[in-house]
Amino acid sequence: MNTNDLTQLFWLKKEIHMEEGRMKQMKTRGEMGAVLEQIRNRQDRCTAQMLALEKYIDSIDDSFTRQIFVYRYACGMNWQEVARAIGGGNTADGVKKRCQRWLSAHP
Repeated sequence: MNTNDLTQLFWLKKEIHMEEGRMKQMKTRGEMGAVLEQIRNRQDRCTAQMLALEKYIDSIDDSFTRQIFVYRYACGMNWQEVARAIGGGNTADGVKKRCQRWLSAHP
């Protein structure tokens, strides 16, 4: 897994939310049918990929590193926000390097 794969978690959650909104609009307008089925299929694919990415993050055995991954990739925070959320005097560069080192060691 690489940073691009992990970044998809944030975008997949946004896509699922977007598709849920589309489904509500279509149901409200009475536009059931093939388009709704396509939306449901896309939603299912997004959910499956999102669950796989979350499972990957859960597989990180170090709690500190796992928190960095959750804040960065599941919550979509930038590195400065991650450092602030982690606390303890951590810097944006420090948490970013921790993440990069973990990814390098676990290709």
